[in-house]
Amino acid sequence: MYPKVYALLINYLQKELMMQFSFTRLTLLSAGLLIVLDSCTLQDHLDPQEKQCTLIQEVVRNPNYNADPITVEFEGRTITAGIRSVRQYEYDEQGRLVHSTEKTASGARIYESRYEYYPTYILSYSQSGLDPVSRDSLGLDQSGKPVLTYNTKRIYDSDGYLIEEPLLAGSYIKYTVVNGNTVKEQHFEANGESTFYVEYEFNLTKRNIPRPNTPYWQDGKSNKNLLVRKTNYSYYPPTGQWVQTVFNHSYAFDENGQVKRHIDLQLNNNAVNGEVTDYTIQCQ
Repeated sequence: MYPKVYALLINYLQKELMMQFSFTRLTLLSAGLLIVLDSCTLQDHLDPQEKQCTLIQEVVRNPNYNADPITVEFEGRTITAGIRSVRQYEYDEQGRLVHSTEKTASGARIYESRYEYYPTYILSYSQSGLDPVSRDSLGLDQSGKPVLTYNTKRIYDSDGYLIEEPLLAGSYIKYTVVNGNTVKEQHFEANGESTFYVEYEFNLTKRNIPRPNTPYWQDGKSNKNLLVRKTNYSYYPPTGQWVQTVFNHSYAFDENGQVKRHIDLQLNNNAVNGEVTDYTIQCQ
């Protein structure tokens, strides 16, 4: 790094920190910064999880299914869950989704889609179960993004995160995004009243599971980090109080720190709902 860059960076830090540090401490900080910048490169400080990762397969298990069962520990109980479906994804050299399937444990097709990419449009082919194949075409705008003709009133911020979504009869949802994560989802009626909202908490040290977006995706950028807790707040008119329900999410990781299992279960008296999903993820 050139001397002028050092000088500009140090000058900026001095201005920003002058109210909190004495001149002596700031001088030490500046000297230490020079040493660090001399001995390290940007690559040395990259998050090891800042890699290009793609989701290859999801094996989704449910407590109400019994094919190839596994057991997991959840809130002091041992839960058995069998395969509900297996989802697989294929990509082209540019990382675009070209083929996805969802099948039952026995291999029967639940859903399948293929995408062909051309300079000005995308062709998609989809099939549910034994139904005939459905074909669709999506035009592209000047930036190469698909031009969708429905739900176009969704609002996104400058980074591509969804911040407002219209619903039926004038109702809508507003999303609050902080540091790349949607931390709040609040539902409003057409008159502006709100009786339900959701708060989300994340593990800021772990990257989110990569998502295989289709050309029809409209939910904006995915969260940057792993969701660990979801809390629903519902207004209860008879008491005038907000009732909250908490859902905890837990994960298992491989030796590289990549997510390999997501446990998203809920206990309702003696019933167990939710899913356990195993992931195959490739990173470069």
